[in-house]
Amino acid sequence: MAGQVGLYVSSGVDVAYSSTSLLRELHARYLISTRLLTTWLADHLLVANLAQVGFIVQLIGSYIPDMTRHVVNGRICVRGACEKLLEVRPRVNEADRVPGKNR
Repeated sequence: MAGQVGLYVSSGVDVAYSSTSLLRELHARYLISTRLLTTWLADHLLVANLAQVGFIVQLIGSYIPDMTRHVVNGRICVRGACEKLLEVRPRVNEADRVPGKNR
């Protein structure tokens, strides 16, 4: 189609990388405010599935100084991280159980 720009992405990793690059570039050029960025990260951590959590946590780690400036977003982020830990914990405990042995 004439006049449209398309992007071919071969895998989900490429999508995550390109989205991250775009997000960082927009933030670096002050087109996305720090409050908006930290709000998005905190909110996305709450709804992310376990496959996405590692990616989101890496982004949050790179924006920790910004999170400390916006305490409300930091609280939401910590709450989301605790919920994800509780979500993972039962799975870990089930994997450690030995059939026929009570603890």
